[in-house]
Amino acid sequence: MAEEIAPALKKGAILTDVGSTKASVIAQMQPYVPEGVHFIPGHPLAGTEKSGPDAGFAELFENRWCIFTPLPIPIRPRWRSCRSSGGAAARTSTRWTRSITT
Repeated sequence: MAEEIAPALKKGAILTDVGSTKASVIAQMQPYVPEGVHFIPGHPLAGTEKSGPDAGFAELFENRWCIFTPLPIPIRPRWRSCRSSGGAAARTSTRWTRSITT
């Protein structure tokens, strides 16, 4: 499916999924995500005791939480850019920590 939808994705688009497993989704999607499109895997906290495509229904995701599981960002390039701007590395580190823990 990723290969089929890739041409329709515009630069700046955010692409996510609603599956419960991540490794296989990432492996299958990531090679086809166009440059400039942000792929952020997601895990909605929705559903019932039933599973599979037949267990879905129109209101399944209404008023439900969703956990986004961003892909790892390479540290080295970010560190190089922060290192050259004085105390930016410390400020960036503090912001990331605060974002993750709050």
